[in-house]
Amino acid sequence: MFIVFEGIDGAGKSTAIQGVAEQLRQQGQRVELLSEIGSEVTGLASTLRRQLMAATDPRDQVGIIIAARRLAQTQVRRWLDQGAVVLQDRYVLSTVAYQGSQMLHIPPMDLVDLMFKTKKFLKPHVTISLDIDPEAARRRMVERGAPDKFDCLSRARMELIRSRLTSPGLLTATSHDCLVIDAERSQDQVISTAAAAVTYKLAIGQHQQREVSPCKQM
Repeated sequence: MFIVFEGIDGAGKSTAIQGVAEQLRQQGQRVELLSEIGSEVTGLASTLRRQLMAATDPRDQVGIIIAARRLAQTQVRRWLDQGAVVLQDRYVLSTVAYQGSQMLHIPPMDLVDLMFKTKKFLKPHVTISLDIDPEAARRRMVERGAPDKFDCLSRARMELIRSRLTSPGLLTATSHDCLVIDAERSQDQVISTAAAAVTYKLAIGQHQQREVSPCKQM
């Protein structure tokens, strides 16, 4: 089963993924973890990071991300065929939200169609979007000494990114099932809610759609 976690920086995706992975492994599930562009399995981690950091045009960023994800898809498909649960930190919706917020002349659904219909990307069985106010996310990052990634982003742009990451229409277009979790709750509550949703989906079968919600808010 292919599970994607979305959310702005500071939403707690990494912590949630590790927590859900631990609970699934305790249930006897094989779990594989993947970053946004899948650099762990392409062997191009440092190269891809340099290219993304050097690319200032969002169209170039999208091109690099698409190329990297296409390379990673083979391994993801192999893991899924072997019965693993794949947890990925960011996927198509992040591209629509972050790079798409710099290309407002392109409708979000055009980017969705590019990746799923044209590039034939795998569609996640479940997308879990962690929702948090940008100011709360910024405070959380400052408290833990993480770099402030919001410095170059206006409040208006951060709200646009947040709105796209939690949009019911975009979530249902980019995933078979979806769930929006209030990430301002405690980490334990977020992990428990996410793990319960994934466990339920595993129990009913990955091919039965719209069972976690139609983008239920929790």
